[in-house]
Amino acid sequence: MNNSVYESKQNDVNITYPELLAPAGNKESLIGAFNAGADAVYLAGERFGARAYATNFSKEELLEAIDYAHLFHKKIYLTVNTLIKQSELLEMVDYLSPFYEAGLDGIIIQDLGVFTLIQIFFPELEIHISTQMTITSSYGAIFMKELGASRIVPARELTLEEIKIIKRKCNIEIETFIHGAMCYSYSGACLFSSMLGGRSGNRGRCAQPCRLSYQVLCPENKNISCSKETFCISMKDMCTIDMVPQMADAGIDSFKIEGRMKKPEYAAGVSAIYRKYLDFYIKGNGTGTVTKSDRKYLEQLYTRSMQHTGYYNHHNGKDMITMETPSYNGVDDVLLQEIRARYLSSTMKRTAQLFVRIKPGEAISYSLNCGMVTLEGLGETVQQAQSRPLLKEDVMKQLNKTGNTNIVFDQIELDLSPDSFISLKAINEMRRHAVHSLEEELLRHKKRNVTDTLYQTKYDEIFSDKSKEKIDNKNKSDLSNLHPKTAITVSTTEQIKRVLKFQSIHKVYVPADLILNNENQSAAYYNPIWEELKKWKGEIYIILPQIIRDLSFGMDGSDYNDKMLLLLKQEMVRGYIVKNLDGLGFLFQNQLLGAGNNKEIIADAGIYQFNELSSHILKSFVDIFTIPYELNLAELLNKGVFNMEIPIYGRIPMMVSANCIRKTTSGCDMGRRQDYYDFSNKENQLYLRDRYQTKFPVVCDCTHCINMIYNSVPLSLHSYLERLKREKPHTFRIDLTVETGEESEAVLRYLTELIDGEKSLGEPPYKNYTKGHFARGVE
Repeated sequence: MNNSVYESKQNDVNITYPELLAPAGNKESLIGAFNAGADAVYLAGERFGARAYATNFSKEELLEAIDYAHLFHKKIYLTVNTLIKQSELLEMVDYLSPFYEAGLDGIIIQDLGVFTLIQIFFPELEIHISTQMTITSSYGAIFMKELGASRIVPARELTLEEIKIIKRKCNIEIETFIHGAMCYSYSGACLFSSMLGGRSGNRGRCAQPCRLSYQVLCPENKNISCSKETFCISMKDMCTIDMVPQMADAGIDSFKIEGRMKKPEYAAGVSAIYRKYLDFYIKGNGTGTVTKSDRKYLEQLYTRSMQHTGYYNHHNGKDMITMETPSYNGVDDVLLQEIRARYLSSTMKRTAQLFVRIKPGEAISYSLNCGMVTLEGLGETVQQAQSRPLLKEDVMKQLNKTGNTNIVFDQIELDLSPDSFISLKAINEMRRHAVHSLEEELLRHKKRNVTDTLYQTKYDEIFSDKSKEKIDNKNKSDLSNLHPKTAITVSTTEQIKRVLKFQSIHKVYVPADLILNNENQSAAYYNPIWEELKKWKGEIYIILPQIIRDLSFGMDGSDYNDKMLLLLKQEMVRGYIVKNLDGLGFLFQNQLLGAGNNKEIIADAGIYQFNELSSHILKSFVDIFTIPYELNLAELLNKGVFNMEIPIYGRIPMMVSANCIRKTTSGCDMGRRQDYYDFSNKENQLYLRDRYQTKFPVVCDCTHCINMIYNSVPLSLHSYLERLKREKPHTFRIDLTVETGEESEAVLRYLTELIDGEKSLGEPPYKNYTKGHFARGVE
């Protein structure tokens, strides 16, 4: 079969933003979402997606989905929004290569190692920063754009005003969630499921402990009784259908619907309603007041007991929580049937026009038109009819049999000589070839041609043993006398006083807000303990805030930003502990990061280092990385811990939330702004108690309006110290969080003597502790 192309001018339809982005847990969801008006879908393959328990797409299904989407000017974004272990990193190139070559439009990622790998192997692929990266400000957005990101999905906790600031300052594509389930914690900053049951949200396996009931134990010496058992950390589902104009005006480029675990009827039904009101906005036909029937329509599609607009115009509060039940409302079966019949019963079709010439002595010829594409081709030679010539109706019947293809003919012209004969099989073969050739031509401009040789060359450069940035045995032996430093993270003034008693401690890490939050507000703004720290012979590091947001970090007209910079530039400050990518962005924009900076930058565990490539993209900005909490010992050693920081003691932060348990149960008490760190003060103590009577400490950070929920017991790796010393880590770190002064001193004495080899292992002064994931790891 021959065919030739004499004109091929293709231009994708320019989608009028905002793009409507729907979830696709399987092929049926994808079909329904596109039929209902979604411009793009996000989906996962068989590996590395944040919804490990969804049906997801096989390799063949995903390749078909990419072609299907592109035929109709739609887009496919692949989620690889989990943390990738070292052993898995080598498989990533082979996994992504066929999708890249097929024309995959973008990839949504969490892991910094995957970010690096994409840039090396798949340079034409758009990188979208997942909400799992916890970008909360213009600082983080600008930083990631500078590194090469084309789109960010910021934290769901941001307000519309903050999104406007990011768009104005960064001019990067912004994708935000508009509908669906909400997490209590900032995404990417939740280890609750991981630490309790080994099912990590960072690996797509969250067991949703936030949907369980808890009792809140309130402060002593206050006229506040303990709450009854409620679902106090279970968020209502988000529904922003009334806010479509405001959100579009805020500069949001892509409206994202949550729900890859939900049924196809959900993806189609929700897409249809948002498509309706987006079109009202795009076409300028007014705001399109949401009808009661449309609101009810959404409420009947797999929604929890109540809905809320989320954080866009709301700071936090009890009205965002499903206090009584986290369960879903009943689903209207009649509605589901209607959705299925309207959006899930058929696929989309591209229309084409076919001209066929059948004449004895000539090869059957065709001309096929679709938009700006025209194909011509030849089939078998037509014979002179000996008895029964071809009938026009028979030929037309065969030509119309486009079957399960994505093409349908809306016009067929047949030039049939009356004395012609050719088998119907030959006509069918010609039609199949013509349709297949048309689809290939329509998709050709989306394909990417990459040679196996190029892949192999890059692969060898990155993954060969000789190129790995590992310290070899000879170098390790040269450093045999190198002893890890000891660093202490403090959270209260009393803990600082206890640290100052120990001469063997090399470094102390002090929260910036602990120094800046001073009731007396002296000219230097500092807590009086600062003067005592200045006399200490060890090194002082400043911890940047756990969460940095534009409207709580200098953009709100306060002088907080100036105070922070004044503190960070103090000569006695040796370096900074950075909790997140926004912190790196803040330092970067204030010229405290990179070339010419004489401060040491330590990336905390929240800047995840799951594989060797994780540090690659940040090595120009960060001096020391902290090991992640979710790898076991074997995985850490496989990745390498040389010159890294290892937390050997401390309560692991299980959740970081923009909502407030205190406000939910007893009301906001901003009067604690000056002493919220002092958890040893009984009036500040707050706990969550679960159904097993386990108590999780909650610390309310009123400066940045976040809650920190800590593990019920501290991590303690005292029994691993001798083994870890042989790997030459840079620092052993002790994190003090909710300990009293006496408890802190006992912990410091035991562990510093153990690190220095001045005592045998013995029993620690704390009775209960966990080894975290050092033994078990996560799936």
